[in-house]
Amino acid sequence: MYDLPPDRIAGLIDAIGGDSLAPRLLDAASALMPAVEIFAYAGRDGTPPRPLLSHGLDGQAQGRVRSFASHFHIADPLRDTRARTPRGGSFATRIATSQIGRGDYRWQCFERPGFAEKLCFGWRDGAEDYVLNFYLTAPAPADMAALNGFGSLCMGMLLRHAATEQGRARPLADRLADRMAMSHPTLTDRERAVAARLLAGRTAEQAAAELGISINSLATYRRRACARLGIASLSELLDDLL
Repeated sequence: MYDLPPDRIAGLIDAIGGDSLAPRLLDAASALMPAVEIFAYAGRDGTPPRPLLSHGLDGQAQGRVRSFASHFHIADPLRDTRARTPRGGSFATRIATSQIGRGDYRWQCFERPGFAEKLCFGWRDGAEDYVLNFYLTAPAPADMAALNGFGSLCMGMLLRHAATEQGRARPLADRLADRMAMSHPTLTDRERAVAARLLAGRTAEQAAAELGISINSLATYRRRACARLGIASLSELLDDLL
């Protein structure tokens, strides 16, 4: 009952790293249970959560995310579950609206939007906790053991999504250099560093200053890179890298 068809799983995989993952995950969940909102975040002990994705059917999800991240997270009963879970461990639980002790949190994030409970799946790595919440208008028609398979699948996609987002936050020159290391391994480290910076939009002067070399040396590395790859200019690498 709680298995997803392969074509829906394939669609979820394709959405990893993009804006459509949240609505696709919610759509998959709503086929199994009365889920109408999704919210995922990462966080360390005692710090505000870092939102990773959210989507809701009433258009108010982002406001609830901001309220939770700014102050309501300290009143969330899930904090106890997270604290009891060892590093490297996972957890799955459900929290009913009646379990929310703080009145303004319960009203704004549960009673007002009409949520009966939230299903929480999480994993604690060496530094951060990753939490995925589904908000339901009625209790899910199964216990958490029956939902674990679905939760594990969704958590795996969330972790990959978070890693992709973090990778995109790295400087473009570093990402291009990493891609060149895989696609053009014959380049030396210095040739790759020069090519990556020039392709990322640095001027020759800027790239040379970042690498601590002279303009003449930079021109030499650029020329060697082009000769090694049999291309007339570095711009010919863009199709392969992007």
